Amino acid sequence: MAGSTKQAGSSLKTKKPQCGNTEASGNEINFEEEIVMSNISTEANNVIPFRFESKPVRTLLIDNQPWFVAADVCASLGIGNVSLAVNGRADRESDGLDEDEKGIATVNTSSGSQEMLVVSESGLYALIFKSRKAEAKRFKKWVTAEVLPAIRKYGRYEDSKGVMVPMVDDLLGKSGALRLSNVMRCRVAKLDAEHQRSATAKLASAVHACFGVPRIELIPRSQFDAAANFVANYAIEGEYLGKANQNDKSALEIHFPVQALAKRRPEMVKLRGSNQAWLEVTIHDLRDLKGESTPCESILYALREAGYNVDGAWWELRTYRNKLRQLESFVKGLGTAIEEPHRYAISEEEAA
Repeated sequence: MAGSTKQAGSSLKTKKPQCGNTEASGNEINFEEEIVMSNISTEANNVIPFRFESKPVRTLLIDNQPWFVAADVCASLGIGNVSLAVNGRADRESDGLDEDEKGIATVNTSSGSQEMLVVSESGLYALIFKSRKAEAKRFKKWVTAEVLPAIRKYGRYEDSKGVMVPMVDDLLGKSGALRLSNVMRCRVAKLDAEHQRSATAKLASAVHACFGVPRIELIPRSQFDAAANFVANYAIEGEYLGKANQNDKSALEIHFPVQALAKRRPEMVKLRGSNQAWLEVTIHDLRDLKGESTPCESILYALREAGYNVDGAWWELRTYRNKLRQLESFVKGLGTAIEEPHRYAISEEEAA
């Protein structure tokens, strides 16, 4: 682009659009027109990754507002001439978008920073109304149902409290989504080929619902481990195993007699005679010792391996254990406070 850059929100300046900004065949630009518009952002902006029916729609957050690369929008709407759609004809001022609905922004691309023609949210709708193609209605529904809610949820679109929540760098993006897809693929690998595809789709739908996003790419990067654990623990097998396999669940290796608990501390069992014994269980016996699993933990492990979802039982068991630790610590501290003498400074005469 010709001309020096200014701070965001600077006065209007004359620009001639470059062919490299269209990024789509058939999006011709009228090089005879002088296009006057605001340079809305001089800083390189990261692209929020969205796709509409396999077409990229690059989206930016500029001053907490969503802006869209005009060439991508026009390509999705079947509009051939980007410049004409955005700027209108020189002899018809009403044809183009309003000045506050369009601008030039510096965008980060794989080949470096580039200045591109962008449109605001209201400009986006104006372009939608210009298109009479069937995809215009689908595009509008996609924008309102997927793109804008995602930006409002994870970006800074309505940041009335001034809380800055970065968007692009904090999302999984394509690479993170691919990693999570590999986890999902491994999760359904045990199923027969007939059910793997439908199971993967169901698992992806469950991930979307759990994390409140329409696409895996929009899951916050910080929640990748949580998403991977969700996939690993999701009881997908139980919904796709045949009746024969369902009957196999009765053959689980779950056998934990009293000896399974007593072996953790043999002295907890004291014989009384007459074929009877005392079983003396302490708080310490209910805690994990040296990394070994308790009988309850072993049962839950077996159920999970069989395809049952036992997450609720896991959290219940862990809560009991954690509360016991807290109670034990409290009791010890209370005993120490009672037994430990309190020291006072007195004179030697008082001590005599």
